[in-house]
Formats: sequence, C-alpha cells, structure tokens
Amino acid sequence: MKHIVFPRMRELGKHHLSWDFHIHANFVDGKNSVEEMVGSAISMGLTKLAFTEHARSSFKIWWPEYVKAVRDIRVSVAKELEVILGLEANAIGVPGNVDLTNEMVDSAQLILGSIHGYYHADTWEKISVSQLSADDA
Repeated sequence: MKHIVFPRMRELGKHHLSWDFHIHANFVDGKNSVEEMVGSAISMGLTKLAFTEHARSSFKIWWPEYVKAVRDIRVSVAKELEVILGLEANAIGVPGNVDLTNEMVDSAQLILGSIHGYYHADTWEKISVSQLSADDA
C-alpha cells in the first residue's frame, strides 16, 4: 500500500490548500452568492471547489435554482476552477437516515454526510444523548 503522510498543521502551506469541498452559498446559511464564492476561490488560487449546501426534502423549493447556479458557473469558469455540485445531508434518527429527495441525490456530484445531533426522523425533534440506548450506539 502507498505510504501517506499528512502534514502537521504548522507545516501547512498554500500549496496544500488548493481544494475546498465544504462550502455553503446563500441558499441556506451562507452569506455569499455562488458567483461571489467562485470569484473568491479563483482569486485565492483554488483549483477545485465543492458547493455543499445543507439539504433536506423541505428545501426542494430552491433546489433547482441552486443546481442551475452551480452548473451555470461551472461552465463559465471551467478553465480556471473545477466546480462541484454537492450537498450536505444531516443524518436523522439513530439509524442515520437522510431526508433528501431523489432529485437532490441524482443531481449531486458529492454528498457529505453530517451528524449535527440526533433527531426523530418523523418530527425533527432533537434526541438528547441520554435518551439513546446501548443498542443505538
């Protein structure tokens, strides 16, 4: 197997940081548009950028606009930056189910799975760690 060595934080240089695969535009909780973020990524010298907007089925209202924005800019900056259409799916319920539409899954090039807490799958009510059983772990 190939030997992989990760640099220590204090040894990181700009040449180590040419990709960002976890960013949010202003569709959910980001502050900048897709266009602004791409411009910033290019000016910083990034070579790959993955938009990973938080997603769940109730967000399907703006999903087509998000997909179009990322796909449109991907074409216009293809020579400068590889732009990836992704999403961040929060695990819900102890089994780790996700609340996404088929359209979201099918259109995403990258899906990040995140655990921001444990939630009841049907109500999105947060489950405290003390409510989990040994079988849930």
